[in-house]
Amino acid sequence: MDKMQEYYKNAILANLCNEYKSDWRDSMQSKEALFNLAMAQQSIPHIMTFAYNGIGLTKEYLEEEFPDYINGKYTAINADGLQGDYKTSLYVGKNAILRPSD
Repeated sequence: MDKMQEYYKNAILANLCNEYKSDWRDSMQSKEALFNLAMAQQSIPHIMTFAYNGIGLTKEYLEEEFPDYINGKYTAINADGLQGDYKTSLYVGKNAILRPSD
């Protein structure tokens, strides 16, 4: 099973809401759409909790599967559909930090 499918299965087992299940299924066709879904404000706590608990996607997986979307190469704008130029980027690696965008 692909790591993303395993992550999705674990999210469903952790009571992922129906709306988010549908959004996730729709986004699986495109890495950009999937990345934007992950960068939505309501996604971040889920992603961080799963990573902390050791059932999230690994740094190595993100570096291999999403190299064009991490470490400043891509900025999601209004990823959750809210207006106001809400911007997010994902930095992966030992020197990664979490900070508000400019």
